[in-house]
This record gives sequence, structure tokens and C-alpha cells, in this order.
Amino acid sequence: MSFARCIRVIPTHRIIAWNPNKDSPVGATCILQEHVDNVIEPWQMWSAWSGFGNLAFAPGLSAVANLADPAIYIVKPLQLRHLWASIEWRRMEPFIGSTSTLHRLWEELWSHHRSRSICGSDVDREILGLYDDNEHCDLASFTVVANIVRLVAEDALRMLAQFPQYAQPCLVNHDYAYRDIPLDPDALQVEALIDWDDVHVMPFVVGIDYPEDIQMFHMYSLASDSNYYREGAFPSFPPDEYGEIIGAVDAHGILTGVDEQGNLTGVDTRDQRITNTVLRETYIRALQKQDARASQSDMWEVAGCGGARENGYESRPTLLVRLERIMKILNAVSTVAD
Repeated sequence: MSFARCIRVIPTHRIIAWNPNKDSPVGATCILQEHVDNVIEPWQMWSAWSGFGNLAFAPGLSAVANLADPAIYIVKPLQLRHLWASIEWRRMEPFIGSTSTLHRLWEELWSHHRSRSICGSDVDREILGLYDDNEHCDLASFTVVANIVRLVAEDALRMLAQFPQYAQPCLVNHDYAYRDIPLDPDALQVEALIDWDDVHVMPFVVGIDYPEDIQMFHMYSLASDSNYYREGAFPSFPPDEYGEIIGAVDAHGILTGVDEQGNLTGVDTRDQRITNTVLRETYIRALQKQDARASQSDMWEVAGCGGARENGYESRPTLLVRLERIMKILNAVSTVAD
């Protein structure tokens, strides 16, 4: 956070004090930050690094060090907390890398997810989230999927090597949501960026992702022949949907979400998918105005992996983001066909 505020001039809370140990006076790890008042969340309105991983202070940092000096920051091997790390009964181990080289890092991440999803001679159904007996996933099927993911990763890395400008290290937030970007309610300027638990140094192309708020969707009433199902029905990749928004009530004031028998019609979930599709396309256009690299067609050739296009460019999450999330799917896959 100090690097973001002092080096990159990104508005963050000033850190007053912190303690990474559980033996702190409050009995837990803690961080005391400057309070930012009179702000709203956006949903209420419409350097020179080498390597990738976690940003940290250099060893031996003085208490009076100049936080605006880039030399006091280093990149350490990546550490990723698990999605359910805060849930006591799940006790999921985090990923702890040993390298800051991109190719080796992805190899380690793949191996980590693969190994922790196997228990003896079978898959770990709890780790994979397979609680329904009708959800089939045997070790052979899982292994096939894991090997395909590895091939996709290698192909993506070869492609990225041809475009080094899109591999430039930058700060990437893997928990990116409007709730973490409070705005001044009058000027609508960003007052701070909060929640830095999942910020890492990653390639620029990985940062081209949508806020969580416009990625979420419901599959109810989604057409069975939609691209979402044809592409594999991965929940992490929101489907694009177009059409007229019907609204909660019709012209006669009758609810559109249920029929005369009280059954759900799916109108509300369809409306939300259409709305979020528009927001994602708007987001991409705004991104292109902010960074010239996002307006280059070859960046979207590196980043895109199918989906709708906006002004000739892919308006979907990047290939590397997809790659990373496919690895997570190895932990949360719903069904793998025999």
C-alpha cells in the first residue's frame, strides 16, 4: 500500500501501524489505517521491477526510510491465500511459490492445484466441491483436464513472450470490486482503494479484468444453446447477453418475475445479464481511453479467448486471467464428464 500511494500515486489509506503477529495487543494480526470519511462506493453511481509475485519492503528497512524511494521495495515469490482460507473448518493451505519467473511460477501453481485435488488413488471430492453423488469426476477424467490446462498455459506463455509490452509487471488486484473503491459523492473522484489482501505483482495483461460486481450472474433462464454452455459453462466467465430489459413490472404494474401460477420466469436474472453485458463493454471502452495498450488489437489477440467484440476487440476477460481461473476450477469444478 505504501508503494501504491508513494510511488504510483494511487490513493490508498495511510498506514498508521501494523502487526503481522498474533501476539499483538489485540490478540490477532492487525493493521491500523487512516479513516476516509464522506465517500460512496462506485456501484451507487455509475516501475522498474523484475519478476512477478508479492511486493514487499526490502530487508533491513529503516523506520525512517523514504517510502517514495523505489529502492526500498522488492518482489518476493508469489503467495496466494486460498478462497476459503478464512473458513476455519476448511483449513485450506495457501499457495507459496519459490520463484518470481513467470513460466516457473505458472508451473508451480499448476502443480499445486493438481496435487491438492488428488487424494490417494482418487480425486478429493470435498476439495473439488463435488457434494452431489450425481456429479461425476474420476481421477482419469481429472488428469485429462489438468493436462489440457497445462498445455493452454504453455501456449499462453509462448504467445505472451512475443509481446513483452503486455508482460510488464504491474500491481494486480485479484479481489477487484466496486465496494473497495470509495468515491467522493460530489466530484465522483476516487478517494481511496481499499482491501489489499490479494494484490500481487503480475503481468499487465492479467490486470485487464472486470470488477466482481459485473462478473456475477445467474444461470437461471439462460438459453441452453448459448455460448456460455458451448464454451464449457465455466462460472468464472460471465456470458454476454443482449436484448430489451423488461423490468420488474410490466406496463400494467404486474410483476414480471413470476407467472400466474407463481412460478419464476427468469426475467430478473435475464435483465441482470443484459445490464452487466452493457457495463462490461462500457468498462472496456473506458479502459482503452486510460491505457493505450488496451486499444491495441494485438493486445486483445494475446488476451482474448473468444466472446463478443467491442470496436473489433475482445470484450471478455484475458486469456491469462482465464488460465489462472481454470487452475482454480481444478479446485471448484462442478462436473467433469467421464
